Order: sequence, then C-alpha cells, then structure tokens
Amino acid sequence: MRHFKFNNALVFSPFHIRKNAQIFDFRQFTAVYLDMAINQNGFLRGQVGNLVNRKLGSINVIQTKAGRRIKQSEGTKECSHDFGVASRASFTIRFGLIEIHQNLYDGQMINRLNKQIYRALRSNPDQVAGMMSMDHAVLSRLVGFQFNEKNHMEDYLFLDPKIHLDHNQQLHIQLPEFDIIRAVRMPKKCDKIIMHFQVVDLNFPDQSSEKIKSVEFEMEDFFHVPIAEPQHWIIDCHAVKNKTILVGLNIHYISQHTTTNGTKEYLLNTKDFNTAAIISAFKI
Repeated sequence: MRHFKFNNALVFSPFHIRKNAQIFDFRQFTAVYLDMAINQNGFLRGQVGNLVNRKLGSINVIQTKAGRRIKQSEGTKECSHDFGVASRASFTIRFGLIEIHQNLYDGQMINRLNKQIYRALRSNPDQVAGMMSMDHAVLSRLVGFQFNEKNHMEDYLFLDPKIHLDHNQQLHIQLPEFDIIRAVRMPKKCDKIIMHFQVVDLNFPDQSSEKIKSVEFEMEDFFHVPIAEPQHWIIDCHAVKNKTILVGLNIHYISQHTTTNGTKEYLLNTKDFNTAAIISAFKI
C-alpha cells in the first residue's frame, strides 16, 4: 500500500493530487492520522498546524490559515515614506551620473547611497517625518560619496578640484598646475589618464535627469612631461530646468599597446577598480 507523509502525519492508500493547487482527495484513505483533524465520511475537517481542512463539493480542500494582519504604527509609515523618497532619489542620481560610475561599483553601493540620501533628508531640521522631500534636503551631505568603496578618490587623487557657482550661475571647475606622478596614484601598465567631469541637472519628483555638460582632461607621456598645466572650465547653468546640480568625477586609467596597425588603448577600470565620486552639489 502506498503512503506519504503530510504535516507530521502518515497517510496510507492511493490518493489524488491536483498539480499547482493544494487540493487533495482523501475519500479513498483507509487510515489517516493528522493531529486533531477528523475524518468524516472520507473527508478531513479541522486544523492541523497552519493548515485548515474543509469540504468543497466532492473534494477535500486544504488551505493555509490566514495570517494575522500587522497594523503599522504611524512612525513606521513615516519612515517607510521617507526611505521611499531616498530610494527614488538614489535611482535618479545613479541614472544621471552613469558616465561617472559606468556601472562599475561595489555590491553595497546602492544601499550606501540610499542611506546617505536619507541623512541628507534628515539634516534639515525643518523637514517633517513622513513628508520629507529632496527639495529641502541638504545636498552638501552627498559630496564625497564614493561609488566604489574599495577605491576612494582621496586615495588616488592627491589634489582637490576647485568648483564653485558664481552669481551669474556659471559653474567653474579648476585644476591647478600639478606633478602628475606625485598627484595621481596609478595602477600598473597605465600609460594614460583621463579625468572625466560630468555635470547633471536632476529632477527628483520625475526621477529624471539632464546632462548639462561633460569635460575631460587627458594626461599621457607623463614620465617625459610630468607637469600638468592649469585647467579652467566654465559651464553655463543659467538655463537649467530643475535647479539641482551634481558634479561627478571619474578617473579613466588606460593602457596603450603599439602594434603594426597603430596604437591600441585598453581601459583598466573594472568593477573592482574604478575611482568615481560625487565632488560637488548645488541648489540654484
């Protein structure tokens, strides 16, 4: 005689199981032992653990007992709303600055960014829990965020670009004259460096972004020409629509190989090695 084990019960006799549904036909069972369930004319009645047995027409139906609904407290609802605001803002920033992180970030980056945005929200004491908005967040709390925790910008670039927004809403990005070998930490086989700046305008309510401009500074042959000339870019931000500006910086490390067909370049940045950060933020 065939048997099977069901919720700590041993059931004997042929049985029928309808696939993709918890419906069993127990009418042919000759012996059943299921805790406190009762066999009435071949049908099980009663509860066994979190399962409820009942008759539905000519079949025996086994259902999971409905769980108790947990009512959220007002504090829980408020935190849920504010974390949702932070999570949506995180998506907007990641999408807007994709040129900077290039999807080469550590596995915890999204969680870290969510938490940092939540700190920016809470840093304004005028924000009301459960009603927080990125319009009132302290954006300066996002400056210095690293997209790859293993490669902190300050461990690879030993100078600070100067960035400011003047009264005419012109964004200035400046680099001083510097010794490349001493100011930039490079991986092995690196023959060329590109400092890539991206300026974006963010619309947090719509979860959208618009690139204002990207600028680059290339450095190569630095063993023969070790000193980088000063750089100064001016970017017009007067016509930006959403009035929330972030500036990101990424360092591209490139290896060059000379072949009979010319010089080929290979990007050395990987998921485990990518120096990228938010370096400035403004609210116009």
